Amino acid sequence: MTKADLSRTLQLVTSAALLPLAVVSGPSVALLLALLAAARLLGSGTPSQIGVFQQSPLLLVGLACLAWAGSTVLWSLSPQESLVRLAKLAWILAAAWILLGAETEAVAPAPQSLFRALVLGTAVAAVLVAVERVSTGWFFEALGLRQAHLDPDIEATRVFKGIVVLLVVTWCLTPGLLARHGRTVCLAAMAILGGLALWAGSLSATLAFGAAGLAYLLSWVFGDRFLAVLRVTIVSLVLLLPAAGLFRTAPFVDAVSAARSAGLAVPDSGLHRAYIYDFVLERIWQRPLLGWGLEASSLLPGAETIIPALQRGLLPSHPHNAVLEIWVELGAIGAGLAAALLWLGLRGIEGRITARPERAAALAAVTAFLAVSMLSFSLWATWWLSTAVVAAFLVRALAAGGTAT
Repeated sequence: MTKADLSRTLQLVTSAALLPLAVVSGPSVALLLALLAAARLLGSGTPSQIGVFQQSPLLLVGLACLAWAGSTVLWSLSPQESLVRLAKLAWILAAAWILLGAETEAVAPAPQSLFRALVLGTAVAAVLVAVERVSTGWFFEALGLRQAHLDPDIEATRVFKGIVVLLVVTWCLTPGLLARHGRTVCLAAMAILGGLALWAGSLSATLAFGAAGLAYLLSWVFGDRFLAVLRVTIVSLVLLLPAAGLFRTAPFVDAVSAARSAGLAVPDSGLHRAYIYDFVLERIWQRPLLGWGLEASSLLPGAETIIPALQRGLLPSHPHNAVLEIWVELGAIGAGLAAALLWLGLRGIEGRITARPERAAALAAVTAFLAVSMLSFSLWATWWLSTAVVAAFLVRALAAGGTAT
């Protein structure tokens, strides 16, 4: 077996293990990303052979984002935590370059083999999610795969992490399902995915699935026009969301209160997020240009203040909103760079993925990731960014040669 063959085999095994391991332990996605990148390097040769620097606008902007995040260490509320996070972001960018760089495409696994590996992994992951929900966590704990956490909120997010990874990655399979098994099987598979999102009891997972499904349909119907609208919408949101704090003192809390008054059942978690968003907006406008520093959200002045109505802190960990997290930590400069990165990434989808099924799947995966990022986890979480990179790798690898052939 040549190094290239071994590399492809390792990529297939890692891809098959991705979703089952994500259900057992969400953070394992970061380890799988590292294994995928190592497998690519194994088949491509030494770093000097694949090039130390690839001239591409997307990579250049990614490096600029990393450099700016590093510069915020100078005024960060916690320079040590900023440096640790910076190191993690650096290796994720390196892994993305290895997996998505043109120089390593020669050792990409065959799309058909990758599709079969992912289908197997998805089926196993769906069964594991069902077992987890039915046993309320007892099954994994009995096998020693997980220990119960004293904090019920943290315990509840464990299976949720696996489900949102499923939400992002499973859309990559839709072109192959359509081509091989027809519309009925594809719709049934996505209905099962939506059912798992509902069963998880997470509003953000359910909303993310709905948004991704809508993006899929709109992309299928309107093609390039929808992609253009989506690109402008996402970039505008990144650049303009903090402007909400200029017109009202508490725009998000006011909106949730109005929704509750109108009879909508907004859970306390939604109200808590509204308080978090309003608090972060206030801090953004105290340092709008430079931000407070990478990984500084939980240390913002007043973050520990208790909300009387909820008996929770204003900002116990992170903003639960990717755009606000970028703005409050990296300022307007960081937000501008992030907007440029997203613009170029979506342009890349437009240029490289032209077939309707593959493009619709790619945009659904992007929408699912962004929707969850706007409602739940910290954008900087290593496992969550790793999910985005792995999904991009899978979309590109499955589209190469076409899963429909």
